[in-house]
Amino acid sequence: MDWQSVGTPIAAVCTAILTYMGTRHIARVERSREEARLAEAARDEALVVEQALSTAHEQAQAAIIMERNELLERWQRTLDEARDDRQRLLQEHRSELARVRQETRDEVAGVRESAQLVIADLRGQIVQLRAEVQAVRDRRRPGSSDED
Repeated sequence: MDWQSVGTPIAAVCTAILTYMGTRHIARVERSREEARLAEAARDEALVVEQALSTAHEQAQAAIIMERNELLERWQRTLDEARDDRQRLLQEHRSELARVRQETRDEVAGVRESAQLVIADLRGQIVQLRAEVQAVRDRRRPGSSDED
């Protein structure tokens, strides 16, 4: 037997085995690279999604803050209007009270004047009636000069 005739098939088998193993190794390396590339792409995509969520969250917070500020401004305007209305009503009430008090004072002064006139008239009538009563008494007295 010749070593070359035996060695050639062995070399072919060894070459085939080494080629098979090299191809498997290259396939594994390629698969690992592809998996790493896919993992990186997934990480990048997850990062993009996370950034989009963060942006959406910030926009939602900004919208909520704007709406809250608008509501606070409307509430403040309502409070200001209510305070202004209260002040106006209070001033109107004070003016009305002052007007009613003055009318009452004027009416009381008029009643006092009328009462004083009535009292003066009554005093005059009393004086007149006393004078008349005294005159009647003087006429009825015995020894009066009218009966002679």
